[in-house]
Amino acid sequence: MGAVAKPAGSPEPRMSLREEQKRLTRDRIVGAAAEVFEKSSYSRVSVADIAEAAGVNRATFYLHFPGKSEVLTAVMRRLLDATATDYWQSLDKALVSGSRAEVRRWLEHAPQWWLENVGLADAWEEARRVDRDCPELPDTIDEVIDICRELLGRCESDADRAEVRRRIRLLMAQLIQVGRRDWMTDRSHPDHDAYLDSMTDIWCASLWITGP
Repeated sequence: MGAVAKPAGSPEPRMSLREEQKRLTRDRIVGAAAEVFEKSSYSRVSVADIAEAAGVNRATFYLHFPGKSEVLTAVMRRLLDATATDYWQSLDKALVSGSRAEVRRWLEHAPQWWLENVGLADAWEEARRVDRDCPELPDTIDEVIDICRELLGRCESDADRAEVRRRIRLLMAQLIQVGRRDWMTDRSHPDHDAYLDSMTDIWCASLWITGP
C-alpha cells in the first residue's frame, strides 16, 4: 500500500520543546552578537564576549556556531532580511527607470542604511578582510546586486550581465567610502548638492542612463 498523501493545506508539525529552546538560544546568541559587533571592531570581539552577552557558556555557543564569523553572517543575514531587501529594491527601480532624477534621488538617501547600521557594516567589511577564506561570510555588495533582479533581467547576455555587476560593484564600493562623509549625509553642507550631482553623473555615465 502506498503512503497516504498529506492533505493540502495541512499545518506543519510543531517544533518539539527541545527544538524550540534550541531556536530561542540561537536567536539570543545572534541578538547578543549584533549588540557586541555594533560596539566594537570585528578583531576585538571574541567568542567569549558574545557568549557572555548572550548569557550562555562557550560550549553552548559552539553548539550553534563554529566561530564568530559564522555568527556575524547570521547577524547580517537577519539584518538584510529585515531591512535591506525593500530598501535596496528601490535602487533597482531607480536604475531601470532610466531617469537621472530618480538615480539622484536614490543616491541622496542611499547613505542612510549604512548610517543606521554603521557598526555592523564596519564589522562585516573588516571580517571580509581578515577572514577571506571563510566561505560562510557573504559579500555585502553582492547581496545588494542580487536584489537588482529587474535590471539584471534586462541584460541581453551573460556577458552584459557580468559587466553590469562589475560596474555596480565599483559604484557601490565608491558609495560605501564616501557615503558617510558630511558632504553626502548633511543636506545643509555647502557642497552637498555639488557632490551629489557629481556622484549622479558618475552613476548615470557608468550605467548608460540618459533620461532626465
